[in-house]
Amino acid sequence: MKKLSPDRVVDTILDRHMCPVFIDYPEVVRRRLKHPYNDTWEKVVDGETGRIVTITEYLYEEKYQDVIKMVQDLLRKMDLPAFRRDPEKLRVYVEGAARRIIERALKD
Repeated sequence: MKKLSPDRVVDTILDRHMCPVFIDYPEVVRRRLKHPYNDTWEKVVDGETGRIVTITEYLYEEKYQDVIKMVQDLLRKMDLPAFRRDPEKLRVYVEGAARRIIERALKD
């Protein structure tokens, strides 16, 4: 087993039972998760913030936040009178938002 420096932050991969399965520096954990990994691996403890996040959130944090904002925007606009009066307008807006989400996901 590799010896980790106590001076550096480490991230931890957890399985579905919240048991640690892989502990290393953030750059090593990210590199490891970009390759196929066990289906039971589900979450990551971010050593810097202490937050427990899904693997998808961990790997694609910026894109994940963008998508969350877009979906929240859609939910907010759904209640606007202009979209309630004209469901077709809402459908067109939703399709555009879906296209933007996919384009951002494929950007890198």
